[in-house]
Amino acid sequence: MTRLLIVSTSYCYNVYMKIKLFINTKDKTPDIPLKSIEKIMNSSLKISTEKYINLIISPQAEIIRLNKQIFGRECSTDVISVYSPINDNFIGDVYICPDVIRENASKYNERYNIEIIRIIIHGILHLLGFDHDKPFGKEKSKLFKLQEQLLNKVLKFEK
Repeated sequence: MTRLLIVSTSYCYNVYMKIKLFINTKDKTPDIPLKSIEKIMNSSLKISTEKYINLIISPQAEIIRLNKQIFGRECSTDVISVYSPINDNFIGDVYICPDVIRENASKYNERYNIEIIRIIIHGILHLLGFDHDKPFGKEKSKLFKLQEQLLNKVLKFEK
C-alpha cells in the first residue's frame, strides 16, 4: 500500500499516499479535514506504490495566471490539476482557489466546507487519470460518480 503524508503548518499524518499541503495565499486558510480525506482516498483508491501529490491553496490571481499558462484560458477556476510525473513517486500538483470555491458553494447552495472537500477530491481524481472531456461522456459520469462517492465517505467519516 502507498503511504500518505499530509503536511501543513500545524500537523503531519502518516498514512498511505503522500499529499503535501502548501498555502500560497495571505488570506484566511480554509479549514480542510485532511485526515478524513487521506483516510478515504487511501482506503478507496488502490495505489500500489508510494506516491506524492502537492495540494496548493492559491489566490485567484495565481489561478488565472496558471489557467492561461497551462490551458490558454484567461479565467478563474476552482481547481487546476497538473500531472507532472517528474519521477516515479511524484504524480503532480492540485491547485485550489478558495475564493472561487466559496462563490461556487454559494451559487449551488452548498456549504463551503463540503465544496472544498469535493474540489480536492476532484483534483486528485484528475491526477489519477479521470477526465470529464472523454468522447461520448463515458468518463464524465465515472469521474463525478466516484467524486461524490468519495465525498460522501469523507462526510460520514467526519461525523
